[in-house]
Parts: sequence; structure tokens; C-alpha cells
Amino acid sequence: MAATLIVFSLLASVIFGELPMTAAELEHITIQFRWYHQFQFAGYYAAVEQGFFSAEGLDVSLRERSWESSPVQDVLAGHAEYGVSDATLLIDRVRGQPVVLLAQIFQHAPGVLMSLSDSGITSPMDLVGKKVMTVSDDAGVQAMLLNELGDLSKIEIIEHPGNFDPFTTGEVDAMAGYVSNEPFLLKQEGYSLYIMDPRDYGIDQYGDNLFTTQEELRDHPDRVARVIRAVIKGWEYAFEHPDELIDLILSKYAPGKTREHLEFEAKMTEMLVLPDLVPIGVISASRYARIAGNFAQLGFVENEGIPEGFIYVPPVSARSGLDLSYQEEAWLDEHAIVSLLVSSDLVPYAYM
Repeated sequence: MAATLIVFSLLASVIFGELPMTAAELEHITIQFRWYHQFQFAGYYAAVEQGFFSAEGLDVSLRERSWESSPVQDVLAGHAEYGVSDATLLIDRVRGQPVVLLAQIFQHAPGVLMSLSDSGITSPMDLVGKKVMTVSDDAGVQAMLLNELGDLSKIEIIEHPGNFDPFTTGEVDAMAGYVSNEPFLLKQEGYSLYIMDPRDYGIDQYGDNLFTTQEELRDHPDRVARVIRAVIKGWEYAFEHPDELIDLILSKYAPGKTREHLEFEAKMTEMLVLPDLVPIGVISASRYARIAGNFAQLGFVENEGIPEGFIYVPPVSARSGLDLSYQEEAWLDEHAIVSLLVSSDLVPYAYM
């Protein structure tokens, strides 16, 4: 009788698709990060370790940034099918790159500009004629500099090598970094910093997102929906279990970091994502329109507007069983209630 029940259970599992897939049956994809392993990508680690990706039939590799290229270049070159970028993805699309924004994770960009406290540099205007170390895809910091200086030729931009050495040795006068990362590390090494946040200068852009290519969306639309679902579940889990994710990062992904550092980063990341106020993954088309206008005013692109197809809208076939209801609600940033985002302006990534 017991054997009969086991056979019946296995048969039911096959019929209803409940048997776990073997490793050979999973579709392999790679997600390209825009930095090194740290809490900034905790949602992706959670999606791997908690089986959210495998439950969607996916075997996922997570790839750290290569300093020879940008995440967008790596994805377009075929080194990964999906990647993590920020609002600069819009610039890439406007310039003809076939990239598609899938889900918005960070509501605020973490990029800031730092100077040493004893340098006398406390504003972008103090950087005229000086050297600034940044990365080419940090549009928030560059937008702040351009907005304040009027012309980036007034400073010498040095490409970030992926370490602090040029900054701490005085080879450059200011360095771009993440408010959730570099200030903590530099303080631990005994440095006192002055931080210039683009938001204090009227530049408030989206931070980390998830993107893919038009080719991936055309050839694998169902896989795109499955990736988004798993990533969002991963991020929800990460914010519900931050200590568990810190343990995981220390044991598997970034053993060289300290718990104190990751705890600081986790708190700062939550402030940038705002998971209790904004559903993870949701994209505001009107906010991207404002960002596009800002990019045009600053000369990053020639024309305002969002190119057709830039923001992914899930097809009806990908929405089966999803809660696609909306509520008009006030969303709060850490300073004030900034706007009402109405239902027609939202794409339902948080509910995939």
C-alpha cells in the first residue's frame, strides 16, 4: 500500500509539475553585477540560495564587475544575459543600445563624491582645476558636477581603477563611491571625509535596476518573466532576513569583508531601496521621463523622452496568477513625501 502511495505521489508530481528539476534540466543564465560582491546584491544571493531561481527553472551565475568594460557592454557582448545598471541605462538606450529595463530595485542612487576633510573641498565648485576619480556610468555624480560647474572640462576626470589608492595618496582630489560602502571603509582606515551627495544639488536619480537585451526579450520572453519573479522574491527575502544574508555573504561571496561593514551597508541599502514604502521592482515612467529631461538638459543625450520599448511591460501570458492590482499611494523618501505616483504610471514588476 505504501509503495502504491509513493508511486501515485510521484505520478501526481509529474502531472502537476511539482518535481524539482535536475541541474541538467535548468536553464543557465548569468547576471552581471556593477560592482564587487557585497550587500548591494543581497537579493540575488537570496534568490540563488533560497531556490527562487531554481524554482523558476534557472541555474544562475553571478558575475562581478570587470574594470575593462561596463555591465551594459558585458551583457551586449554576451558575457551575461542580464545585468545590473542604474539610470544611465536610459542613456545607453537613447544612444541606440538594445537594452531593456526590467525592474527597478534602488529608488535612490547610492553614488556620492568624497573629498578628504582637510582638503578644503566642500562643494563641486571647489573642484575647478582638480582631479576627480569616478566611473563612466555614474551619471548622478557627473550630472551634479555638470550642473554645478557648467562644463566638465573644468575638472580632470580620472577613470576609477577599482581601489582607493589614487584618492588616499593624494593623486586625485575627489573620488566617487557609494554612500553605503566607501565612507565606512575609509573611516575604518582613519580617514575623515566630506561627502557631496547629488541629491543635495537637485539630482535624484534611480539606482540599481535589472536589465536585459531586446534579443533576450524577443527569444526568451517567458524566461525574462521568471528571472524578474525570482529576483523580486530574493530582495524581499533579503530585507526580511538581513542577518542571514550577511552570514551568507561572509561565508560564500565576500569572506574578506567584516560583519560591521555589511551591517552598515545593509542599513544604507534599505534606505536606498525603501522596501517598506515602494514595492520592489516597480518603475515610475513619469520619474524616468523627468530623468530623461534632466539628461537632455545636461547634454548627456540630444533629445528628451523615453524610447519606445525601453521599459519592459509584461505580456498578458506572463501575468497568470499575479496580483496586478494597484493602489494610488504616497511614497516617502527619507526626507519628505515627494509625490503621488498614480496607478497608470506604474508597471507591475513588484507583483510578478
